[in-house]
Amino acid sequence: MAPVSTTCGASTCPDTGSLSALVQSSLIWLSHLQLLDSALPVGAFSHSFGLETLVESGEVAGSRDMEVFLETMLHGAWAPMDAMLVKGVYTLEGETLWKLDARMHAARPARETREGLAKMGRQMLRLCRFVHPELPWEPLDSAVRGGQCPGSWPLVYAYAARGLGIDLEMAAVGYLYSCCAAALGNAVRLSVLGQTASQTLLAALMPEMITAWTRVADRDPGDFSSCVPRVEIAQMEHERLPARLFMS
Repeated sequence: MAPVSTTCGASTCPDTGSLSALVQSSLIWLSHLQLLDSALPVGAFSHSFGLETLVESGEVAGSRDMEVFLETMLHGAWAPMDAMLVKGVYTLEGETLWKLDARMHAARPARETREGLAKMGRQMLRLCRFVHPELPWEPLDSAVRGGQCPGSWPLVYAYAARGLGIDLEMAAVGYLYSCCAAALGNAVRLSVLGQTASQTLLAALMPEMITAWTRVADRDPGDFSSCVPRVEIAQMEHERLPARLFMS
């Protein structure tokens, strides 16, 4: 067998600069994947945001029902509301951004949902300060500690994504993916569908995530909206369930 060459011509070997750029872009990509990981310990596994109520009532009882639920949330709440806060992180600064988070927090009808997103955000902030200490966390940390904003999950996620160098579109669609993945994980725990069906549905909905973001991408962040009345009622009813697996 001929010996393996340890040299190569200029046409086949990347230069040092190109290799460095590739490594850097790969690190950014991997860091974003970590933020989107359903195993990230921010408490998403503790909150169903009304899904448990809908399962208990029989309104969500299988894969097709779950698909309708996710499409409803994508177009009725997660994109036109939460993703607007993600956009706000990229387009607003300081007090204006903190006020947007506070306004959106107040606009959520269900107490459990408001508290759940705030708890997840604060947990994510604590986690990210350890994982990415190089990012400028102090302005956000001071705003949360000073009561200027609740520090909700979409705010902290987007703050981390922007700091890592993720562009707005990738961050927004990534957030929608994370919402769908978390809801499907909870659906598996509620025995609505199995692991294989869950992953199949998640893959099938990826184009819908992009469509949902595209429909609101040009909006002013302050022009957020939510129109999922049955889900919001389910979120408010959740605290009265006789037995609960989730906190919301």
